[in-house]
Amino acid sequence: MPYWPYGWPKTLVCTTERSTEAGENWVYVHQNHGYLLAISEASLQLWSAGQHKLRLCCHTRTDQGLQAEGHNLAAFWNGSKGLVAVLTSKGFLHIYSIYISKDPLLPGVSAARDLCKADIYLRHTVKLEQEPTCITGDSKVLLIGFADGTLATAAWSGKIRDVVYPLPAGDWHELQAGLQQQHSVPYPFSIQHCEKSRAVVMVLSDGSCALLGVPSAGLSFLHDLAFSHWVCSPSSGATCASIGASAQMVAVGCSNGQLELYRLQPSAANSPYQEDMLPVADTPVRVLSLESWGHRRYETGGISKVQWSPDSRAIAVGYQTQGLVVWSPSGCRLLWPPREGP
Repeated sequence: MPYWPYGWPKTLVCTTERSTEAGENWVYVHQNHGYLLAISEASLQLWSAGQHKLRLCCHTRTDQGLQAEGHNLAAFWNGSKGLVAVLTSKGFLHIYSIYISKDPLLPGVSAARDLCKADIYLRHTVKLEQEPTCITGDSKVLLIGFADGTLATAAWSGKIRDVVYPLPAGDWHELQAGLQQQHSVPYPFSIQHCEKSRAVVMVLSDGSCALLGVPSAGLSFLHDLAFSHWVCSPSSGATCASIGASAQMVAVGCSNGQLELYRLQPSAANSPYQEDMLPVADTPVRVLSLESWGHRRYETGGISKVQWSPDSRAIAVGYQTQGLVVWSPSGCRLLWPPREGP
C-alpha cells in the first residue's frame, strides 16, 4: 500500500564568509516558538520557521574570540526566555539573548507581514573550572556535563550552583577500569532533559546510556536527581539519545548506524538497582536500520543526532557521513532524501 512521505527535505543556505572558507560544522539546530536557531562553530543564526524560511539575523564571532575562547561546542536554547547558552571548546559558557523587535523585516511584502527584525547579542561570558562536554536545561537552570564525569547546574547568568556525580557505584565502568588498570571515568557525552517525562537521558563517552529521574521541582534541586536505570551498556556504542514523552520510549542512536528503541520505564529485571549486583541494561523494543533498505554503514556512517517529533509519532535521524531519515516508532520509513551525486 502506498503511503505519503512525512515531508520534503529543504536546504537552507546558512553559510557565512567564514564558514565557506573554513568549512565549519554545525553543532546545534532547533525549532521553537516559530523560529529556527542554527549554531555553527563560529556563528548563531535565527531563521523564520514558516513555509518561507528567511534568515532574520546572524551573530558571527570574531577571530580573536575564537582563538581565545575556542569554537562553539554545544548549545541549549530557552525559547520562552529568548536565551541561548553555548559551550566552547576551551571551557567558556556564553549566554546570548535573542531580541525580536516590532519592526517588519520586509515592509510592504504581504507574504512576510508576520516577520519582524531580530538581533542576537552576548549577555554573559563565564570561564568554567572544569572542561564542559554537553549541556541541556529548563526555564530556570542549565544542566552541564563535564569531562570528569560530573553534572552541574548553573543559573542563566552563568553562575555554577551545585555539582554531583550522578551514576551509582559498583557498575561495569569500575569493573572495566579495574581490569584495564585505568582510572579515567566515562563522562557525559550527550544529554537531554524532557520536562514532560521528568527525566534526563545521558549518553556516556564509553557508549553506554543512563536514565535519570528529575524531581517535581525540576533541575533546580540537583541533589534530588535520581539514577533510574541503565538503558544500554557500552557494547551498544551509543552516540546520542532522545526521549519521546508521548510514546514512552527512548531512541538511542548507535555508532554502527542502528537506531535502538527502549521503553522509558525500566523492565522488572532492571529495577530497582542493587549495588551488590552487576548492572543490567534493558533490551530494545525495536532496532531500526537502513541496511535492510540497501544502504550500507560505510555510506551513512554512525548516527550523530536523534530527535522525536513533538507528538512522538516520528523520529528524525541524522548520520555522520550523509543522510537524514524519518522513522515511525513502529519501524516504517517515512522519509529518505534522494541520493546526491553518483
